[in-house]
Amino acid sequence: EEGGKIKPKFSEGFHASGHASKKDLRWAIETVDPDTIIPVHTDNPEWFRENFENAVLLKNGQRYP
Repeated sequence: EEGGKIKPKFSEGFHASGHASKKDLRWAIETVDPDTIIPVHTDNPEWFRENFENAVLLKNGQRYP
């Protein structure tokens, strides 16, 4: 507690950016097993294409059939 406020203590290695790690993304995709993966809001859409054969990369405004 500091100045009347409680400060959380995190274990070493704890990551809380709000973004999933590649390991966690892979786990989620393999668990859900979707027919198609369309990555959005990512800095690295190619990672999906390189790691999942059912990944489809769309250009801005492009529709998926």
